[in-house]
Amino acid sequence: MAANANTLGLVNSFPLPNGPDQGDGTALLSTAFSTPSSVDAYSIRVDHNFGSKLSVFGRYADTPSNSISRSSSNRAQVTNKKSDVKLVTIGATSLFSTGIANELRVNYTKNDGERVNSVDTFGGAIPLTVADVMGGLTPPAQFSINASLRLGTHSMTTSLGRTANPADQWNITDSVSISIGSHQLKFGIDYRRQSALEGESELLNSYNFSNEASVVSGVANSATVLITKPAVHGFYRNFSAFAQDDWKVNKRLSLSLGLRWDVNPPPTTDRKIPALTSSDLTTTTLAPIGTPLYKTDYHGFAPRVGFAYLLRDKPGRETVIRSGFGVFYDTGSANALIGYDLGYGGRTSYSGVPFPLTPAQQVATQAPLTAPYGSVQLPDPNLKLPYTLEWNAAIEQQLGNSQNLVISYVGAGGRKLLQSDVIRFPAANTNFKANSLLTTVQNRSASSYNALQVQFQRRLSQGFQALASYTWSHAIDDLSSNGNFSSFTGTTASALRRGNADFDVRHNFSAALTYDLPWKLENPFAAALLEHWSLNLRESVRSALPLNVIDNFAQTFLPDGQQIYTLPDIVPGVPFYLNDQTAPGGRRINPAAFAHPAGITGNEPRNFLRGFGALQTDFSVQREFPLRERVRLQFRTEFFNIFNHPNFASIATSWSPTSSTFGRSQSTLNNSLGGLSSLYQIGGPRSIQFALRLTF
Repeated sequence: MAANANTLGLVNSFPLPNGPDQGDGTALLSTAFSTPSSVDAYSIRVDHNFGSKLSVFGRYADTPSNSISRSSSNRAQVTNKKSDVKLVTIGATSLFSTGIANELRVNYTKNDGERVNSVDTFGGAIPLTVADVMGGLTPPAQFSINASLRLGTHSMTTSLGRTANPADQWNITDSVSISIGSHQLKFGIDYRRQSALEGESELLNSYNFSNEASVVSGVANSATVLITKPAVHGFYRNFSAFAQDDWKVNKRLSLSLGLRWDVNPPPTTDRKIPALTSSDLTTTTLAPIGTPLYKTDYHGFAPRVGFAYLLRDKPGRETVIRSGFGVFYDTGSANALIGYDLGYGGRTSYSGVPFPLTPAQQVATQAPLTAPYGSVQLPDPNLKLPYTLEWNAAIEQQLGNSQNLVISYVGAGGRKLLQSDVIRFPAANTNFKANSLLTTVQNRSASSYNALQVQFQRRLSQGFQALASYTWSHAIDDLSSNGNFSSFTGTTASALRRGNADFDVRHNFSAALTYDLPWKLENPFAAALLEHWSLNLRESVRSALPLNVIDNFAQTFLPDGQQIYTLPDIVPGVPFYLNDQTAPGGRRINPAAFAHPAGITGNEPRNFLRGFGALQTDFSVQREFPLRERVRLQFRTEFFNIFNHPNFASIATSWSPTSSTFGRSQSTLNNSLGGLSSLYQIGGPRSIQFALRLTF
């Protein structure tokens, strides 16, 4: 295989440009393309009664899906995502006596998913496969079915290959219900065991070409052979037990009392890995292989209490007040297996080496797992279960026999939430090499949520029903995921890292209306044509999500050793937004409003900018054809985003003074939300769907 630019696919695997030259070896491409997707769902359920005291059922479901998308950095790269979720559930309900019943459920779910990246002929590109290139990069014995390749230049990349991460789950629940006078008691258990494949490949060849001349010459400036995280199975187990009492104290007052106990041991793998001996970074070391990653937390007791009081009982004008409080525990296992490659990895580096490496060179030297150790990735050995405190209060007013209005206050506070950090070991800890890093998971984050919610509901009456709700809310935290907060905020100072949550939506309104046309016609032909029609309208409006601008060109370490991507400084007096009719949505963030910080990090507050809101109106027309007494045919025409209102995804926030993409949205909203298919997401272009449904 000749070692040149075409071999690497850096030229021919990209579409041909049709726009102006950018002066840096790249040019613009303006084109249109489709992203087809499909979702199918099949299910069957069988119920059987063994007398009056025992009933059983079995259900099987299969949901295969497929979606195709194109990379924003190379439109010729096609990503084909496939998912096939199968589940089997069996259950039994036993009636022991008039007031005692038992419900048993057993479920098995299997998720087979894969992602296949390839290059097609889009825009004049020449297809390139993994075999074309990787056949010369890896020895045949090391060529994995999950092999992948990434090629890049000028911030443009091409990824090829297949990755698959299958997972399965067993879930067993059992509950007993007992009725004693005004008390409805319920006791139960819930056991869950999950298994997921972790890791994608065992061998990684990385080549670095610093300029075009080195690519053409076929001599890499540097090359690394790395044994990465091996494919292992992670096992997660969760056990819960609960007891609750729904007590009707009198005709006006009802109480709900409950207690839940959650026990979530640390996850394990089919390959034993070490753990840290303590949380003290000045003395900690690696515990013997097989030591649990952290101590099992047996303190997961979660009380719940609630009440409902009938304040006024006048028919059609009833007033009810409700309130509740509860504690809810998470599993606490997110990112716990970050160190499953410890003791299995290896690395060999070369400089000025011809491309590709020979099979003899593709051997990664495995470093022995002995003190002093290098950088490691392990959770805090004293990790606790994260939990959330939730409370609410509401007043419900009946407005006639078919309408009601509910006004609620909802609050929540997250405590001991998980957070990943990259920390440098202190020099005093000689168990680790100088400047070694610890990537760890700790209970260091907190959050709060407060919301005013208003809901109006009209039950079906005189052919009309409606449901409308409005929420004003504010979500605040110092981390909105299990990631590293310093990677997103650039500081450990709580004044800057604590701010609007990534999912903070201040205003959210939705409404759904249905109207059955009341036409009753005597003419048989007119009746067959015009009767049994109904109209449906759905409106969704929300304000924008927050944005956090990151200066990715100033990666550094804080004094405490935490790795960061620095926040920029705000330039006083410069507007943050610019009106630009060439940008999606007619607006973009002004790059001149930011500057590289003089110190470790800038003064930009976290998540203080906003992207685009969303607005969509869906409309449908429906017709019922009564064929027999119990047989009906339904025809339905649905218009999604009937007014074709443009909705755009979040804005690119990796800041550079000369970036051509910074501050602009890169796609429509529906293509950025993930899920099974963009067709079923809010924020796409207008689409029409026709359906026929037979009910019997």
